[in-house]
Amino acid sequence: MTDAANQLAIIVLNYQEYEISQKCVSGLLSIGVKNPIVIVDNASLNASYEKLKDRFSENGQVTVVRSERNGGYSYGNNYGIHTAEQANQLKYICIMNPDVTLEQNFLEDLCRSLSLHSEYAAISALMFQGRRFETDKISWPVPDERSLYKSHSLFNRARHQTCGYDVLEGGLIRTETVPGSFFVIKYDVFKAAGFFDENVFLYNEENILGLKLKKMGYTCVIDTSHYYLHNHAENSREKVIYRYKNEFDKILRDYEYRYLSRKYLCEAYYAHKNIGKLWLVHVSNLLALYIKRYYILFRYRKSSDKKRIRRL
Repeated sequence: MTDAANQLAIIVLNYQEYEISQKCVSGLLSIGVKNPIVIVDNASLNASYEKLKDRFSENGQVTVVRSERNGGYSYGNNYGIHTAEQANQLKYICIMNPDVTLEQNFLEDLCRSLSLHSEYAAISALMFQGRRFETDKISWPVPDERSLYKSHSLFNRARHQTCGYDVLEGGLIRTETVPGSFFVIKYDVFKAAGFFDENVFLYNEENILGLKLKKMGYTCVIDTSHYYLHNHAENSREKVIYRYKNEFDKILRDYEYRYLSRKYLCEAYYAHKNIGKLWLVHVSNLLALYIKRYYILFRYRKSSDKKRIRRL
């Protein structure tokens, strides 16, 4: 490995799901990754920290730490970065979700691409999620003032539109954002940008980071010659119905995170522009969620309706 690649640290953020995190890190080790790995347990309520600590206690390459509180995605990953920088002379940071799998070790290739171009700040690869490849999941433009509220609407069927990319040399494509599930970024650029903005608990971290990098004059790229697997659970029709019937509080909480992060983005980075329209979209979204819940409760109100659900 090159010196540049040896100056990369990998951050894996865990919350409650230590088995998935253990599998992720063990997979990295099995394909020959030699970089320091920091697992951050984001104040899990179960025995995640103890389980992970015990599993990797004899591996000096892996450091397991526990944050003081669950401050969300940005806080947890920043906690890992600050842990890694205390023990390493860092040049690159790799952010990796625990449900990500690399089938080959191409981290050195990503570092090399960044090192050859001063204007590149961050790089990712193609994302394969389940059995699907969707271009809007690997990258997207940072939201403009209008899409701040339009793309937040549950009624906007075009909010996940695909977009075109400029093709660069070496199979790279230019973009404004990289997916938070997996990317490599120059440490000094990340530090100059203030790392992740910890004012958001979940969602819009990529938009905020992409916006800051764009204002700093940097660009992001996707390496189309490499891919990673994002083993994100897919929502089947049956699972959606179950959640609306039995876990509606979690649906509301997840949506609230989405709205609050978008609201903060509007306030902090767009000088409150269109915040009134964003609030109107928020109200209509809540109405849509409740209507869908009561519709599902009415249609599938009997336990015998399980057969009907399976036929959908």
